[in-house]
Amino acid sequence: MSTTLDQVKQVAIDVFGVTTLPDDASTTSIENWDSVNHLNLVLALESTFGVSFEPEDIEKMTSLKRAAEVIDKKAK
Repeated sequence: MSTTLDQVKQVAIDVFGVTTLPDDASTTSIENWDSVNHLNLVLALESTFGVSFEPEDIEKMTSLKRAAEVIDKKAK
């Protein structure tokens, strides 16, 4: 069974057009994680997980781990 982080990584791989990402990937370590791709990632995560993010949630998503944490909190 895959974890939330595993699923977030797969979505991010698709959005950023890369073949792999480390668990600790963040806005500072992914070259093309800019504002447009951040929005694309947020929309893809909303679609994948069936959640809606508030602006403060979106601001917190500065890494894949943080995104997974936000999703896990929404799922409760």
